[in-house]
Amino acid sequence: MIKFTEEKLEQAVIELFEAEGYKHLTGDHIHKEMADVLLRDDLKQYLLNRYSSEDITLNEIASIIRKLETK
Repeated sequence: MIKFTEEKLEQAVIELFEAEGYKHLTGDHIHKEMADVLLRDDLKQYLLNRYSSEDITLNEIASIIRKLETK
């Protein structure tokens, strides 16, 4: 019987996400400051993708991020 380990589970989930078009990065490859909770680049890309049909602007995104940073 093949042993199913946490590592194998993690790899299976990564493969499923990649099959759906997501890119896998380990934590040391994500650009962020150690004190940051907000991943600005990820949020910016999400907002661009999610609201592209509504013509969201970079200024609007910057405003959203500023509001989140000051709360």
